Amino acid sequence: MKKLIVKTVALTVAVMAVVIGVVYLIFATCLPSALGSVYFRINAESLSVKYSVKAYEKSQSVNDLQTLTERVIVFDNDELTVKYATMLINDESYQQVVGNNSNGYHYYVVGSLVESLYQTGKKLQAVDVAMQNTSTLSNGNPIEVIMICAFDGNDKETAILIKEKLALREQNEKVIAYLNAINDFIN
Repeated sequence: MKKLIVKTVALTVAVMAVVIGVVYLIFATCLPSALGSVYFRINAESLSVKYSVKAYEKSQSVNDLQTLTERVIVFDNDELTVKYATMLINDESYQQVVGNNSNGYHYYVVGSLVESLYQTGKKLQAVDVAMQNTSTLSNGNPIEVIMICAFDGNDKETAILIKEKLALREQNEKVIAYLNAINDFIN
């Protein structure tokens, strides 16, 4: 009698494992975005990114690219932020994405991209991206982000480059304040 119970339990567990495995494979193949979301909620970085990448590759949708970009930013993955944030801001539907989000969304994405470029050693590109994607000098704009990166890294060379680029902009209070802060830092 005990053997029958043990065999029944073992068979039940084996069948359940196979069913769970098949369901997981179906989700991984057909609904990778759902798995990416589940793993994101439990803070499983590598699996969340893996399935978010699969979802984007499968759909080529700007919405999936946006989700993927936001996740790599949250997980502070500089290499992937450079890759996917660049793809996002260069996507033809990016302005629509920005319009569907809060006012600071563009600066959030570009600021994260600028910081990741800087952290991966692409400092000149970081400065260029910051300058090209900053229209208003509101708090937290990409120019401020690159300045903070340079100041925190005691990087006078990048600060000088920022200063040269800022000198080409229309001189207003904010630009003058930035230039003064850079001059104080350099000297």
